[in-house]
Amino acid sequence: MLELRKQISDTPHVSLLSRLRFDAALYNPAPAHAPLQNGRPCKKGARRPTLQQLLADPQTRWAPLTVVHWYGGETRAVAACMDTAVWYHTGLSQVMLLLILIRDSGEEFEPQALLSTQVPHSPVQILAWSCSDG
Repeated sequence: MLELRKQISDTPHVSLLSRLRFDAALYNPAPAHAPLQNGRPCKKGARRPTLQQLLADPQTRWAPLTVVHWYGGETRAVAACMDTAVWYHTGLSQVMLLLILIRDSGEEFEPQALLSTQVPHSPVQILAWSCSDG
């Protein structure tokens, strides 16, 4: 996993799409280094709630999305929560991630967490790419 993080940070033009563990350690971006501040700049900000905590939180804002080819099948309505966070491990560069937490409106499948290393990707693109058969 550490080697994968190094490869991601060394190749910013490559996009990685993957599932993410619900207990992944994610962080806010590092605060800006103040002028004349002593010491090294921070590499990461405060620890974020886990995706499992977001899933259980009634304050989480869910947006309806429609996936056209849900694993090669029919169109499916899902609810999605999208956010960005920093993925960091000591000694390696931080990686900004786009996170998508999805749950089935009909509760026929377990919730999933997806990530993209390219923040400009849209949730619809990521879901289409991750659910395709080809």
